[in-house]
Amino acid sequence: PPPFDGPAWMKHQQIEEAGRDNDVTRQYGLAAKAVVDEFEQVFCVDIWSSMKGDSPQELGAYLSDGLHLNNLGNQHVFSEVMSVLRENCPHLCPMQDGDGRYGKDGGIPMEEQLWARLLEQK
Repeated sequence: PPPFDGPAWMKHQQIEEAGRDNDVTRQYGLAAKAVVDEFEQVFCVDIWSSMKGDSPQELGAYLSDGLHLNNLGNQHVFSEVMSVLRENCPHLCPMQDGDGRYGKDGGIPMEEQLWARLLEQK
């Protein structure tokens, strides 16, 4: 999970108690990573660490209200997910041939007849 900025959330909601805790969010993320580590072909995207969840001054760049991702936060998550996919599962990445069509390096085409092609191969 992404980190949580309690003070920003309380200000946005105009409340005195956040009802959430960034330390609990971190523990949840660590528990999820521990489960992932038990499997060979399951990969983790550690958003909490990559967003510097222990550094509140960094979080404002990624969170619109202390809880929800803003545009930069969504771009950051996308970038982190794509990085893990490129490293571990390049066949699941979009093709990179310059125009999103059928690339040389494999991957998933961004347009046209993926399903029709898969059915023809049977």
